[in-house]
Amino acid sequence: MTDSISKRTSKIDLKKAFKMRFAQGLTFREIGERFGVTAQAVEIALKPFKSFITDPEGYLAYRNNTELLLGAVECLLVCDLLDKDKRKKASLNNVAYAFQQIFNARRLEGNQSTANIGVAVEQRLAKALNKVAESTNSEGSD
Repeated sequence: MTDSISKRTSKIDLKKAFKMRFAQGLTFREIGERFGVTAQAVEIALKPFKSFITDPEGYLAYRNNTELLLGAVECLLVCDLLDKDKRKKASLNNVAYAFQQIFNARRLEGNQSTANIGVAVEQRLAKALNKVAESTNSEGSD
């Protein structure tokens, strides 16, 4: 019986099955249908990952709302920065550091840069284009 199960689980692309289960929230049966195997074969194949992610629906909800959740934590940290009693218990530096980390994480989750990378790229591109134009002009005047 183990041979037949291992043959069925070998048909499963673990990377794709993992994404289907934990990123897309598909059931074992739905994944099995896509690979032409049983739900049991999928469950066995993904068993090593079960200890990492015990609640696929909760994980999916977190992944789909990470920016919103980080924004809420950022808001709480701003409130902490304004609360004199809390500032007395924790250093302002610690609270500011926590705020900075959450702020940067939220920006990254929202596909926003944590630096002005776009401006730097545009400036480098403009310089490169100017050099090309200058070299073209100097070649044309010879």
